[in-house]
Amino acid sequence: MTIMSALIVSIIILAVIALGLWYFERMFAKRPSKYAGLGMPAAFLVLSLFSIIKSIPSLVETMQGQGYGVMAMILTAIFSFVVTNIPTLWIYFVYRRTRKKLGLEIWPFQK
Repeated sequence: MTIMSALIVSIIILAVIALGLWYFERMFAKRPSKYAGLGMPAAFLVLSLFSIIKSIPSLVETMQGQGYGVMAMILTAIFSFVVTNIPTLWIYFVYRRTRKKLGLEIWPFQK
């Protein structure tokens, strides 16, 4: 398998996952309970927090070995947190947009 075909297959898989998440989040957000659609964003947030917390020791060890300071380690951890929360933001955006279109209450905001 060449690099280009592997890239195309990866993009197709990511697109299918993104569309599936979009579909299920819209289904949950359409429920009358204002907390119904928040399960998936909360799950993605928890997963990203666990992944960052788990990677911190190896991050510190690697960066100390390369001679980087504490500020570089903190900035790297923050950047990793932002990148791992892209799915969280995507799902929460779908929740907000769906609830707004239906005229339902959007947590943590009022109508």
